[in-house]
Amino acid sequence: VIEQKWAVNREHLMLEKVLGEGEFGKVMQARLLTDKGLKIVAVKMAKVNRGGDAETAIQDLWSEFSLLKDVDHLHVIRLIGACSTNNELMLVLEYAEHGSLRNYLRKSRTEAVRHTIELDYPVSPRDILCFAWQISKGMAYLASMKLVHRDLAARNVLVANGNIAKISDFGLTRDIYEEDAYFKRSKGRVPVKWMAPESLADQLYTTKSDVWSFGILLWELCTLGSTPYPGLGPEKLYRLLKSGYRMERPDNCSQELYSIMLHCWKDSPSDRPSFHELALILDRMLADGVNYLDIFSLIVNNPGYIGCLESEEEDDETLASKDSVKEPGSQLCYPFTQSSCSFSTEYRPLKDPRLTSLKRGTGGRSSFSGDVVTVFGATGFIGKYLCNKLGKIGCQVIIPNRGDEYDVLRLKMVGDLGQVLFVPYYLRDDESLRKAMKYSTAVVNLVGRDWETKNFKFDDVNIDGAARIARIAKEMDVPKLIHVSSMNATEEPEGHILKNGSKNLATKWAGELAVREEFPDATIFRPSDVFGSEDRFIRNGSQTRIYH
Repeated sequence: VIEQKWAVNREHLMLEKVLGEGEFGKVMQARLLTDKGLKIVAVKMAKVNRGGDAETAIQDLWSEFSLLKDVDHLHVIRLIGACSTNNELMLVLEYAEHGSLRNYLRKSRTEAVRHTIELDYPVSPRDILCFAWQISKGMAYLASMKLVHRDLAARNVLVANGNIAKISDFGLTRDIYEEDAYFKRSKGRVPVKWMAPESLADQLYTTKSDVWSFGILLWELCTLGSTPYPGLGPEKLYRLLKSGYRMERPDNCSQELYSIMLHCWKDSPSDRPSFHELALILDRMLADGVNYLDIFSLIVNNPGYIGCLESEEEDDETLASKDSVKEPGSQLCYPFTQSSCSFSTEYRPLKDPRLTSLKRGTGGRSSFSGDVVTVFGATGFIGKYLCNKLGKIGCQVIIPNRGDEYDVLRLKMVGDLGQVLFVPYYLRDDESLRKAMKYSTAVVNLVGRDWETKNFKFDDVNIDGAARIARIAKEMDVPKLIHVSSMNATEEPEGHILKNGSKNLATKWAGELAVREEFPDATIFRPSDVFGSEDRFIRNGSQTRIYH
């Protein structure tokens, strides 16, 4: 029975095209009629008239529905609702515009090969690391819900706009609230190359077996969607793993990143890290601003991991009978991996990779002063000049951005050696704010406009947002907070043009009090009028381009 909260009227659902199809089910793109108009969604359904296996698929779909009702996380696919007609269940899920992560990586790899001269790749090393971090956060959430995924792989992660990773395909997921492991008692085709040894041998599934799969997924990310264990059939895999064999480090991958894979592939489940620990490690690596991956090396010099583009359909060697894995072939052979990398990509790890420990140089933009400054609202008029000044004197500048980081290219930031870093954030999300201020020695808040938007009113930005930034800056032990207000901020502004006075100025004044309450030592500026290249009102009014 579908509760009223989740019930979707079948007449409001218009199926359009098939997004993916398997032996017992398929996913279709559809349009859902809502109170706010048509919305693009994904609809998952089981195929009918397929015998007993189809009945199992339908039961799995009901199980997935029951699980998704209780799941709510940014990096886990969201359930919108469900409908059931003629004993046919349809799950209505949020739509991920870019499809599966595996196909997204492979498409990016193909486009990059065609445009290697431009050195402008669709997926950057930071994107790869960010995908891994997002997936680890989503899996940490599932682990906290006592859920085991059992089929974590790049093909089962979706990519939404903004490169947001969404863990999906919960057909194999099981609730382990009553015990620490799930035993699969039925036979069938299983994702051998992503499975931990204990899962292959004893059909034992735990969160730590998901961690093993995460290590394989990390390898997929580093190789832009290649199939794991190249050249090795699944029937030989179990004995190789028990003998200690592990996939070699991809030539384009740093030792630091490969060491994470090896920790995920520890033979004993208890020796593997938790997803929470993995998220912390990847978060630190993202904050370091170091490229732990060489995309150029992968695309140009490593045909062994690229070869030709694999089919977007499921690889035949990906799935195998459980019996064929338990008793592998008589002869063991290690996979041969071709590599023509003509230069060394070995990384020399630092004992303390935090940039604040690398203060050096004689000053100027080619040196590092030891100051890490986070500038909120950097795309504004003052922010442009502030960030360039900070870059010129050797500061590392962290620029939190709400949209595409390429939108700020017009600012033409000055900075060398990766000193200008972009971090996605949302003003109402405490975790993203903590990430932006984690290593800061100073935080500057320039957020604010002279008008309200649909999503953010003056109170949201000037009071609540300012207080939240101040509170988290204090929580993260940031030594210096600079809050920029408005020259004429006052409690009760006079009404000149507006009858009741400027609400912007009133909330700016209230925001100063809120900041002072959260961060008593904050420095608050009330800037006077500033004239420059982006003062479009004055420039257009006077029809001039240059001021002296």
